[in-house]
Amino acid sequence: MRQMRASPEGERVRTAIDSDDLELAEEILRSFLSQNAEWHFLQGRVCYNKGWLDDSMQYFKAAVEMEPDNKEYTKLLLLMEHGGETAYRRPPVRRKWWTGEDTAECVGCAICGAASEFFCN
Repeated sequence: MRQMRASPEGERVRTAIDSDDLELAEEILRSFLSQNAEWHFLQGRVCYNKGWLDDSMQYFKAAVEMEPDNKEYTKLLLLMEHGGETAYRRPPVRRKWWTGEDTAECVGCAICGAASEFFCN
């Protein structure tokens, strides 16, 4: 399996997603010339961050169907399919597990623990 290098537009979408600016991410995705595998993967990440898990799964599946050798796409799809309840359900608020208080920082949720290079800084 290989990990493909993202296009310049794809990098902009990733940056927007990582900054939690989903509106900007969607705007950039609308400017893509084609709905290729990268587009489907990134659209899936936007949907995931919005909590639209069924939609995100469909986009991830389409990305893997288009580029089955892409390590990044395949890893995330497998995580969604086989990661269990905690991987498929995004917690509404991140909490510090040692104090229980709400936080905006990443604290090692199930999705981050398995795919930190894709979701966490």
